[in-house]
Amino acid sequence: MNKVILMLVALLITVNASSQDKTYATVEFDVAKQKTDSLFIWSIESEIVLLKILKKDKNGVFKDTVTVKPTMHLLSYTKNSSSYHTIYLANGFDLKISLDINKWGEPMQFSGRGSDENNLFQEVPNSFPSDSIFKDDKNFRTEFDKARTLSLSLIEGKKLNPEFYTEIKKQIEDQYLRIETQHQFQVAQNKLNTTVSPNFSFINYKGGQSMLGDFKGKYVYIDIWATWCAPCIREIPYLKKMEELYQGKNIAFLSISSDQYSDIEKWKKMIAAKSMSGVQLLQDDRVTTAFSNYFKVDTIPRFILIDPKGVIIDSNTLRPSDPLLIEKLDGLLNK
Repeated sequence: MNKVILMLVALLITVNASSQDKTYATVEFDVAKQKTDSLFIWSIESEIVLLKILKKDKNGVFKDTVTVKPTMHLLSYTKNSSSYHTIYLANGFDLKISLDINKWGEPMQFSGRGSDENNLFQEVPNSFPSDSIFKDDKNFRTEFDKARTLSLSLIEGKKLNPEFYTEIKKQIEDQYLRIETQHQFQVAQNKLNTTVSPNFSFINYKGGQSMLGDFKGKYVYIDIWATWCAPCIREIPYLKKMEELYQGKNIAFLSISSDQYSDIEKWKKMIAAKSMSGVQLLQDDRVTTAFSNYFKVDTIPRFILIDPKGVIIDSNTLRPSDPLLIEKLDGLLNK
């Protein structure tokens, strides 16, 4: 009897080891409301590279094996897609995935070997807190430590792929490092509020130079941007709407470009092409200004709000795309 038990244990160990030692992963996708005969799996290292094309079988299921490095991969419905699902794959996985092609962005359903890792990959980002809980600087450290501990607890004490554990833990630590860095930046910026802004003299798109002092007596909303900055360009339509909404009101909208002086023609062409309004200014990158030093503009877009006396109201204020900006400006202008 003992001999039989030992043989069964040895067999189970062999089966388990063989599944772990596979040089490939098996993936099976059950796609609801599918409109395609192919799915595309991509590796993401220094660039996105097509790794495998999965074809639909007669039962409408996409199933195949793929040899992978243990890390995050991308899934798309078309070869030229710019939208992807993210999945974690490692050799030895036998992963079954259910998704609805018409419910992009909703959680996928996982089962089989590798499901724990992928379910966690969907769950962990939801544990990251919103910025609002960190507004109170006095309680920042308490709230930060509590949130970080909660996120890390999701991956502790579980039988996870070792490479996945290392990767997801790094992602958690990186996220909380970003939160801490952003908080430190915001604390430093808040210290500028209620101080007088330094003046500047920058090139005006319409000719000559313009200074902050030219707008004394008005509220001033400043957008620091550049022609090469995609997030900056996404804000342009919203900024134009704000300028239209507050036309004739006691507020000036200044867009200060961080483009190099050698790119002045590129700057002018973009202003014309996008019919940008407001006051368009260009910092001369050959000169380090007291203005840029004072506000420590390391990333753009950046938005600054100054009162009619030149005093800083908010050194890192809301973007034009934020609906709360209208409420903030209305509150100032209707005092």
